[in-house]
Amino acid sequence: MKSAKIIGALVLLISQIAGCSNGGPGASGGIIPFSPFSAAPALSVNDMTSVPIVNGGNTAGKIYIHNNGNSTVSSIRVGLQNATQTSKLVHMLSLMGINLNSSIADKNGFRLTNPDNCAVIKAGASCFIDFVTPSLAAGQRNSAVISVDYTNSKQQSQHYQSIVNYAYVDSASLTGVNFYGGSVSAVGETGNVKYVTAYLLGGGTPGTIYNNVNLQISNVGAVGLANGFVNGNQVAAGQVIPVEFLVKLNGNKPTVATVTPSYGETTQTIKATQLLKSASLQGHSLQDGLGDSLLINLTPAQAQANLVFSNLPVLSLESGTTATVTVVNNGNADVAAGTFTVTDTDGGTHVAISNNCSGVIPAYAASSCTVGFSVNDATITGSDVVTYKISGSTVGSDTLYYKRNNAFPALTLAPAPSAIAMAKSAVVESTVTYTITNTGIVPLTGISLSSNISSSSMVTTFNNITGTCGITSLATAFNLNSGASCTVIGKYQAGGSSGVGYAYLQANVTYNSTAYKYSSLPVRYTITAAPNLIFTTPAAGVTPDITTDANGFESNSYTFTIQNTGSESAILTSYSLVPSGAQADVVPAIDASNSTCLQTGTVAPGASCNVAVKYGPIVATESSNESGTLLMTFNYHGGVPDTAYVESTAMTYHLVGNDSYVGVEFSGLNTESGTGTSAGAAFVTTGKASTNQGVTLTYTNYSQNYDMTNFNVNTNNLPRGLQASGSGTCPTGSSTATLAKSSSCTIILTVNKADYQTVGGSTTFGGLIPFPQASWWVNTNSGTPQGGFYLSGALKNAASATGFYLSYTQAQLTSTLSTNNGQFVSTNLTMAVTNATGYATFNSTVAGVSSYLESAPVAISGGCTANLSGVTCPVWNGTSATSGVVSYIMPTYFVSGSATNIPLVFGTSSSVYVYLNPAYMFINYTQS
Repeated sequence: MKSAKIIGALVLLISQIAGCSNGGPGASGGIIPFSPFSAAPALSVNDMTSVPIVNGGNTAGKIYIHNNGNSTVSSIRVGLQNATQTSKLVHMLSLMGINLNSSIADKNGFRLTNPDNCAVIKAGASCFIDFVTPSLAAGQRNSAVISVDYTNSKQQSQHYQSIVNYAYVDSASLTGVNFYGGSVSAVGETGNVKYVTAYLLGGGTPGTIYNNVNLQISNVGAVGLANGFVNGNQVAAGQVIPVEFLVKLNGNKPTVATVTPSYGETTQTIKATQLLKSASLQGHSLQDGLGDSLLINLTPAQAQANLVFSNLPVLSLESGTTATVTVVNNGNADVAAGTFTVTDTDGGTHVAISNNCSGVIPAYAASSCTVGFSVNDATITGSDVVTYKISGSTVGSDTLYYKRNNAFPALTLAPAPSAIAMAKSAVVESTVTYTITNTGIVPLTGISLSSNISSSSMVTTFNNITGTCGITSLATAFNLNSGASCTVIGKYQAGGSSGVGYAYLQANVTYNSTAYKYSSLPVRYTITAAPNLIFTTPAAGVTPDITTDANGFESNSYTFTIQNTGSESAILTSYSLVPSGAQADVVPAIDASNSTCLQTGTVAPGASCNVAVKYGPIVATESSNESGTLLMTFNYHGGVPDTAYVESTAMTYHLVGNDSYVGVEFSGLNTESGTGTSAGAAFVTTGKASTNQGVTLTYTNYSQNYDMTNFNVNTNNLPRGLQASGSGTCPTGSSTATLAKSSSCTIILTVNKADYQTVGGSTTFGGLIPFPQASWWVNTNSGTPQGGFYLSGALKNAASATGFYLSYTQAQLTSTLSTNNGQFVSTNLTMAVTNATGYATFNSTVAGVSSYLESAPVAISGGCTANLSGVTCPVWNGTSATSGVVSYIMPTYFVSGSATNIPLVFGTSSSVYVYLNPAYMFINYTQS
């Protein structure tokens, strides 16, 4: 029965698929109905740069899908426009649970390998679909259209389309690590977070490895790494890496952020299994090169269209004379009917254009439309520069190449990068490399080039020509064999005007007495002439938070850093913390004394300034936890024309109510000097004093509401040499007590001087000595438990200190033997005292040796007295030290080979504390 059901389902599906137009779910003419929505949909697909097809082989990539809504989206269907009939059948069967192979391919061979991977996406989450491109011949380009269909939380069918462009790349013609595809855009309302994908490509010959690759982001307040790459990795020649970026649309104006790959030294010919590794390359700090940058165009706007176009393929006229471009609007405003137009340089001589996008082009990529191109003469070869416009303003450009594979010339010119950004009248130039390929079947001689720039006031020239074509001037002719490529490298110089435009090269060649002209793909340039304040702290995607306890003395702060990345000075009008939503009783405030930004100051291009925000002290009567959100907002103007701007970023804050809080204060106990507040001002204690010395800690219950029951201070983790005295009033060990609100108790910590006599001459007890932790229960006045068990974290005092500093020093008695180990008649013991200033008079002592020797020791010097019962030497008279020397006479009755160990145990004759170095030793005697 099960097999019969499957066969029936197959028949039904085949009949359904046969009746559909080309396309999977959501494709033009597909089986899923939808209508555009005026509000942003829950799901979005990353806009991405073109995918490089390295040396023509298949390339793997990723399509990221984000759920920007507040609920889980299920039953998501991902498809391809122009999917093959077999792919559509297999995919529909997989949705029914019949998993033959869920991958989908279009008619060009572009394949989604796991389209069912994103069937369910939780709110705020994302997932990705893997794809593999088809192989391409040199000079070829193509594209695929992705569709995403689902039902939203209002049970409405929604549809989203995305374009994946891909093109042939000869990796050997490139050097270093580069972003391929030039630029990508993010459009949305101010404060929105978007995601984009770009493709990182390793150039050079096979086996080349670029070490310590890092992605340098010009605007870290707006752009951050999200997925796909970790700074410090290696990248191999020919390796393609999809990198996802988080983009935060701050401010109220369009800006451009650059992401530039930098790389260190290169290595050659390593094993394939080592092509990408996260090896520990932190030592490779030398940056040998910078690659082509990615430009991310950020457009914060309430209503702004953003058109994305599929590649114009290179037409082989033997196979067909038509090409189609798909147009998708992933902005947040519709393109009005009749405002989208297409122009070209051919002017209708050889290429006819059919604009099928004359109606409304809906926002949020809700549908797509197409522009058709038809070459009316299948015997010619050439190119046509195409320009896309909305209401007369250029929004995109491309080049249509068409050729016939017989004895006709055919050239393609591909720029890298395909987008550049410069400040007007800047000294810095932008380098662009054009790869020129002879895609025809005949060699070409006498090729010359010319530069075309849409506005010479924005970009003045393309000069400083170098490259493998062997020319230093565009007018210098060169030759190129069939199938061969070479590069022309030059620099574009910014002019005195700002704006956006396009530049391209044209190749001129004569073949069989006929002149031909070929145009490159365009380079989009952005020339800026405005201030552009961005937050470098915090970085993109980071919302800072300040949390402060309401205890009457604690305060915390955060510092914002703003930088002017524009080409004109930013003139500050004001800056402030703007409330966003409900606020606490006490809110953070700007700390002007620690801020370098002036309220009406000027921030020069490239300069930065800081604004410090402080939270606290907060009075201890604030007993409830509260929080809020503030916007750090800068108002400024500048540029030509003088324009007003706003830049802001959010911060959160939390007020921790004083329902149960312990504070600690400290003071010295019989200490010599010091305040205990730093290592340089530690409490000083010494061994010369016989009294207890140390610190008194006062624990206070700062709660205004509750007593602390079962209160206990844990003194079990004190450093060696420090001990809790029994004279304190706080309970320790297994004891507990109630610490009433606003009341205090004490812990007395003293130096264990007797213990430290065998340890060393001095100690700082490891530096900062943290206040011992306390624990308690909180009850209401009626005795009902309130809040449960509390264990303090790092306790603080009124100055926010979490501990104290204490030092201990003592005199040192050093004892040495003149001779030891072996046979000798006698050996001299010398006892010397150091570091005894301030000590009262004391003697050194040695225990008696009557149980070990028959001859009494003999005093040699230093005023010592010696006999078998012991030795006493007056080593310190209160002002100066005297070394005592005593001779020990060895026994004479031992037989040959006998050995003995005679212990000497040292001490002092008074109640002072001295480091005994050593506390004891052995005379090691052997009869020979």
